[in-house]
Amino acid sequence: MLTPEVIAEAGSNHNGSLEAAKKLIDIAEFAGASSVKFQFIYADGLYLPKYLDDETYIDNPVFKVRKSEELSESQWKSIWSHAKLRGIDISASVFCRKGISLLKSLGSPYVKIASTDLTNHWLIGQACAAFDRVIV
Repeated sequence: MLTPEVIAEAGSNHNGSLEAAKKLIDIAEFAGASSVKFQFIYADGLYLPKYLDDETYIDNPVFKVRKSEELSESQWKSIWSHAKLRGIDISASVFCRKGISLLKSLGSPYVKIASTDLTNHWLIGQACAAFDRVIV
């Protein structure tokens, strides 16, 4: 009999906090999830830092917030180690080349493509080239 796979959606709910990310892993493991999935959101690969409003470029507040919530590669390595200690698989949704590269280097068992990228053939192709398992 097959057992369903339950992937806990941690997303970007860590809000840039290493401790919060580890707590999300603990909660997913306690709830019995098979895996926990974050989002690798890099503002430079996803948002414009400024946008045109009438004839003036203004700072993009979404870019600033997302930039402030980015975790470093060493922080992600610590998060991956924590998941391994808790005995739960871990992965992420990716949105750019940097996310794919980091996820691959962390040894993730799968990659997730967000529904907003269902027509992003370049990203899907890169994910398929890097991972044996791609969830769309």
